[in-house]
Amino acid sequence: MPKIVNKKTPFKYAAGEVPETYKCQLCGATHVKLWRKYQMFVEDNTLVCAPCLSRLKTTVGFVPKFRDTKYGGRWTKPAGGQESDSIGEFVPAVPTEENDTFWGYSSVPKGGCDWWNKLPNGM
Repeated sequence: MPKIVNKKTPFKYAAGEVPETYKCQLCGATHVKLWRKYQMFVEDNTLVCAPCLSRLKTTVGFVPKFRDTKYGGRWTKPAGGQESDSIGEFVPAVPTEENDTFWGYSSVPKGGCDWWNKLPNGM
């Protein structure tokens, strides 16, 4: 499995940098928003872009719809229209600036949120 972080290559949110290891592990897309599985060790995790995640999460009676907002990408769940930046067990993948792990879903600092929200959705 390819590395999804590399502490030898730190980066800066404010500079708009994107780590070389920050790419979709299914299609190879880079410089776009990525998601990761929630509560997994970084070594066991997978980074996935919105188009690939949409294909992964398509199940009977549930087809997630993705749209761009000023707050970043949002998933719309049918039958209720509830929106979220996560879907199922996948949450926004925001690496630390040290590029040694990912922030916990509810622990991302404002600079990390701003960095992730500015990335294109890849749709």
